[in-house]
Amino acid sequence: PEIMEDKALIRKLGHFPDYDAAERHWPSHYRRHVVSRLNRMRTPLPEYLEVFRMLEQALFESYLPKNPFSPTTANWLHQLNHQNAAYFPRTGLFQSNAQEMTVIGISGLGKTSMILQIMEYFGDVISHQEYKGKVLQFTQIPMIYVKCSHDGSLSGFCESIITQLSARLGEPLNCANTIGRMMNQIQSLVRRMTAVSRWVSSG
Repeated sequence: PEIMEDKALIRKLGHFPDYDAAERHWPSHYRRHVVSRLNRMRTPLPEYLEVFRMLEQALFESYLPKNPFSPTTANWLHQLNHQNAAYFPRTGLFQSNAQEMTVIGISGLGKTSMILQIMEYFGDVISHQEYKGKVLQFTQIPMIYVKCSHDGSLSGFCESIITQLSARLGEPLNCANTIGRMMNQIQSLVRRMTAVSRWVSSG
């Protein structure tokens, strides 16, 4: 998406429930339900803008070295261990430009809700059809949101990631039968979609 100025961004991120003065005269059992709209109200605070700009910059920066027509990108997409591959692209090996961030705050303060609301701006899936006048069809997933499995197992966590990617792609994905293979499967899927992994820890 385009880079928006702060004022337009605040309007985009905010959510204010509809209000009609006539509702004040409704019976109490109706007004009780109307009041629950306030649970969905979102007023972007200064922290929203700061976190948004950090995520936006991290997202954009991570894609800079991933030119889809570059031999370097092709090598990175198709070679899991590209450092040890027999083929070395003339444009050099891929060098990650990924950034990271940490959001720390009291539990229940709204950190996860804020980040999920911000990431809604970028959408769940971006389908590309062309790049610089050339035909280019691939699916980009800006973010997936995965919770740790109920038993805290690595296999359950990997399965959750694959399930999320499957839902975003709209195609069934069968999990590999070992943790190592699942991790390779995830790495291959993420590279195929040139997706950016975002890990957010609340605590």
